[in-house]
Amino acid sequence: MLVRTRIISCSPTIRNWLNPPGRSYRGAIGIGDPIRGTAAVGILPSRHPLFKIGRWARAVAPGRDYAVLRPDGAAVPDTPHRR
Repeated sequence: MLVRTRIISCSPTIRNWLNPPGRSYRGAIGIGDPIRGTAAVGILPSRHPLFKIGRWARAVAPGRDYAVLRPDGAAVPDTPHRR
């Protein structure tokens, strides 16, 4: 799904992700890769049944305006916002 990052958390765990590969419980952030964090994202085009265009979701997303996320392959499950 294509998302637009609206809010991103700058949590202390990001420092752990900057360690060399294999030292983090989740994959390291490589040199030149965008920082990632827990984010509130707006759903743009999506063919996933749980993520409708115009809704919001919580996801681990890169710190950039737009990103393509794979909700079924996320290490931390993406969560659609329920009203």
